[in-house]
Amino acid sequence: MDDYQENLGYVQSRILIEHDRVLTPTLPGCTIVLTGGQVEMLRNVAHYLSRRSTFVEKYNPITYTTPDDENWENILSIVADLEENLMGNENTIFGVKERWSENLGETKSGDGAFSKLSTVVPSGYIYVAQLITVTNFTRAGGTSFILVADGTTSFYAEHISPLPIYKPLTHDKELVLMAGDWVQVVINGCINGDDIRAGVWGYKMLV
Repeated sequence: MDDYQENLGYVQSRILIEHDRVLTPTLPGCTIVLTGGQVEMLRNVAHYLSRRSTFVEKYNPITYTTPDDENWENILSIVADLEENLMGNENTIFGVKERWSENLGETKSGDGAFSKLSTVVPSGYIYVAQLITVTNFTRAGGTSFILVADGTTSFYAEHISPLPIYKPLTHDKELVLMAGDWVQVVINGCINGDDIRAGVWGYKMLV
């Protein structure tokens, strides 16, 4: 038995938590909305989660064994995450972490199709595109489209042929992008020096 692992006597008023249920949980994660009073209670109750005597590694006839040092360190890490969550989520109440605003336009260099990809959604985030637009401000374009892709498959969100000068091809319905996804805008038939204006507008959410 480790130096700090103990066999403790049962106390009728003490609530015990089996350490396996914390370290290898069978319950799925979930999103919970709490009132101010409920948060206050949980913040205070969390104090007892920092006591090794709250957790059971083994039930004995007249005593119970607390977690060993390795398991206790893992439990303390989970408790620290809980306490941080109880201080408030990094997302706002409706899910927004920060704005997603990305300029995809450019002055075309060389003749040929204009094609630009947005930033690939990083791990741990969801991006929500609310507006995607692409326009040629110099001349009419050829076949033009907006698509979303994940590296394996891609889908057209908007398509037009030809694209009139100054007229934006726009997608203004929300698109939810997971980690690894991106947006692409394309105008065919461009020539050197064309003023292409394009971009994505939306918001980012932490997962």
